[in-house]
Amino acid sequence: MSDDTRMQQLLDQLYDSNLTPEEVCKTCPELLPEVRKRWLQFCSVQAELDEWFPLSDDKSGDSSSSHIDTTLPQVPDYEIESILGQGGMGIVFLARDLRLKRRVALKMAGRFAGPRERERFQREAEAIASLVHSNIVQIYDVGVIDGRLYFTMEHVEGGSLCRKLAGTPLPAREAAELISTLADAMQLAHQSGIVHRDLKPSNILLTAEGTPKISDFGLVLRLDGPAGLTRTGTAVGTPSYMAPEQASSQALAVGPAADIYALGAILYEMLTGRPPFLAETAAETVLQVLMQEPVPPSRLNATVPRDLETICLKCLNKETRFRYSSAAELAKDLRRYLNGQSILARPESWLMKCVRRIRRRPGFYALIALILFLSLALLSGGVLRLSERAAIARGVAARERAADEDLSEMENLLRKSSWIPATAAWERARGRLGERGSEQLHLRLDQGKRDLHLAEELIQIRLKSTITFEGIFQELETVFVEAGIGRVGDDLEICAERIEKSHIRQALINALDFWACYSKNASERDWLLSLTRKVDPDPNGWRDRFRDPALRRSKEALTALADSIDVENTPVEFLVSLGELLRRLGGNAIPFLKKVQCNYPQDLWVNLFLGAKNDHPEESIRFNQVAVAIAPENPILNYNLGYSFIWAQNPKEALFYFTKALRLEPNNNVYRAGLAECFFSLNQNHEALELIQEGLSKRHSRFEFGVLQNVLRCILCRQQRWDEARIAWEKALDNLQPEHLYWYGYAELCLYLGLEDKYLRARQDLLEKFSTSEDPYIAERVSRACLLLPLTGEELQKSLDLARRAAGVYKKDHLGAYPYFQFVLGLAEFRQGNFEQAISILRGEASKMTGPAPRLVLAMALKKTGQEAEAKKILKMAVESYDWNPVKVTDQDGMIRQILRREAESLILQALPEKHKANGSPSNSIEKND
Repeated sequence: MSDDTRMQQLLDQLYDSNLTPEEVCKTCPELLPEVRKRWLQFCSVQAELDEWFPLSDDKSGDSSSSHIDTTLPQVPDYEIESILGQGGMGIVFLARDLRLKRRVALKMAGRFAGPRERERFQREAEAIASLVHSNIVQIYDVGVIDGRLYFTMEHVEGGSLCRKLAGTPLPAREAAELISTLADAMQLAHQSGIVHRDLKPSNILLTAEGTPKISDFGLVLRLDGPAGLTRTGTAVGTPSYMAPEQASSQALAVGPAADIYALGAILYEMLTGRPPFLAETAAETVLQVLMQEPVPPSRLNATVPRDLETICLKCLNKETRFRYSSAAELAKDLRRYLNGQSILARPESWLMKCVRRIRRRPGFYALIALILFLSLALLSGGVLRLSERAAIARGVAARERAADEDLSEMENLLRKSSWIPATAAWERARGRLGERGSEQLHLRLDQGKRDLHLAEELIQIRLKSTITFEGIFQELETVFVEAGIGRVGDDLEICAERIEKSHIRQALINALDFWACYSKNASERDWLLSLTRKVDPDPNGWRDRFRDPALRRSKEALTALADSIDVENTPVEFLVSLGELLRRLGGNAIPFLKKVQCNYPQDLWVNLFLGAKNDHPEESIRFNQVAVAIAPENPILNYNLGYSFIWAQNPKEALFYFTKALRLEPNNNVYRAGLAECFFSLNQNHEALELIQEGLSKRHSRFEFGVLQNVLRCILCRQQRWDEARIAWEKALDNLQPEHLYWYGYAELCLYLGLEDKYLRARQDLLEKFSTSEDPYIAERVSRACLLLPLTGEELQKSLDLARRAAGVYKKDHLGAYPYFQFVLGLAEFRQGNFEQAISILRGEASKMTGPAPRLVLAMALKKTGQEAEAKKILKMAVESYDWNPVKVTDQDGMIRQILRREAESLILQALPEKHKANGSPSNSIEKND
């Protein structure tokens, strides 16, 4: 047997097995050098073929190839479990990282990779390592084992996009969202000087949650590096997704535009179930890429929206200058489509299509042009003029038909309360009609504008209610009157008929439910409920029960309705109204609305409510962040988020959102006051005072005036400018509605300053205005303020009722505030003379309240029961646990502690009570009498 024959047999054996050249040449070692040489040549050729037409492990039933080594390697610190895939660049294994206890994908260069393959493998690792993005597979580790390069990446367990598609189109919105995400990731790569060159569905991996991640940078091109590892004139990529400049081997012309083309090809396949070009052979596919236009996706799938088709075909333009200028621009246009806004891309004109076809086949089209010219020369000018008029008429008719479709789409979207897409449809219709079109179309266009404006007004009123209810109901009635629906008290049948005819019927019903929820006027509330039942009848159903005036007076009945309702199959707007009403009646709506939010995580109203009404600052921040993400340019939502950060004692974060809110609405003094409060929390009092003075000098509503004054007095109190703070406070109280916000702390300041007459008048006013409040926080604050001095008769009874109302809440519903509610109950029992009861309360939950106040009252109760030694001991503990420097007194809490200490020392130590001065200090007689 000749050496050549033996050589061929050895190479065949090597090809058909997992053996190495050394292993097949055991019996003929003299042939090993030549066998190794020829085998390396074969691997090099195979790698180059893989460059041209890489294997798709997703479309093949068997991703393995017998000529590639599949032996599981041994890699230190990793346990190799199985093979995930393989190709010309190497093998990808599923491995377990023994150090960090996680699964990874380990890619290893082929056993017989030559210098070219090794360098390309190295460049792939470098490319992935330089890109840190949530939608690009991240690299963890790089190394060499037995002369073979390897690197580890995150393991993406959800399979590839190719496997998910499997020839089946995806919904248009899902396709657009996925491509916009990938475009953002590729923008980062392009900014880093990296072109992927092989984007395709099999290289888009999906996590278990469906998050896409770009992988396989084996054909990466560095724009700032050398020309690359591909020989001049060699095309790289996968034919169905290759840009024309790639397919024609124009190496110098390949850049970011090639990746934009590939993203368009992937989008095309997601919309139609097949790539834009796919022939029997790779060569035929390349020819299609170069010579043919893609079939518009809507011809293959009639449900593809026109705008998304336009975006897709712009990406697939043969000429790079007509594609998107960057991946970022592609992502922005896709988001415009997703938000229902007008996209920037425009369908390619008939003329441009002709020009490009002529460029590809100039001789053929020159002959066609000559024939057309001779034919047209025979036509008379009159015929041409008739054709022009006919063309104009056809164009007008086509625009009217398109406008009619847009208006029908708008009206359908209005009924679904899809405001942004409805606005986009309205703008398209207006653009098509211009000054032309039938009167009927223009009437529909005008009505659409009125409907959108009315919807926007209702949204803004409801958003405003998260800050204040001042003037809300008057605004709502004005909106309903101006919309031609009617005012409170009008004929129900007529009003209901007008609402029924409206394209925004559901939005009007939601506004009526909201209005009825917060209205304090019984006759107004009954009329609103009667109207909603008439326009939205639901005999014996949950909607009629919810709108039953009797049920709305029972917290228990409303809670039972919330517990029984089918959240998944109930409109979210109704569920939010139910939660709002439940909270108004003193129930705990937060668990119910959290359940709603789980089913409708992207609904603005449920996140807004949970952010504004939550008792836990961290949760408030989380829900307000979702609301801002839904509408990032809304000033009210940014203001609410800023306030959540203030509440969480994080003014640095709050600063950004308050500043943004004021930038979006520069004349709003509520946002100005919020920003001032933020500066105040950061101890930037000068900047805060400047903002307040600026706000007071501008035109402001009564509510804005109150908010500005509230922040002003807080600043003055912090600076211990007591008289200025009191004067500003009294000025605000003289001009404002009786909201507790403006009273909170005034009575305490008067007593702290020794102005007992003013304190007694303030106590009388507080009980007159707020003694019937069902809000546990208002009840606690009012009763605490009123119980700072002994009181009798009706005042004592009202204060005791308020304290019991606050303390009667469920602990789990108000966990952080519960000790404060218990303290005020203990203080009330002490004032009533129930000293043993007071002691029990103050030793219990009330003792968890921060500060010395519970111990001070406990010490006084012990004294009253004759336990003098214990009373002195507790008083001493209270005094020693707190810094009593008057400089530390900056708010009502500090004032309350000083007031109670004076009373406790006077009672227990028989020290003479001092007339307190703002710059004075409490008695130190405890040290003298201990």
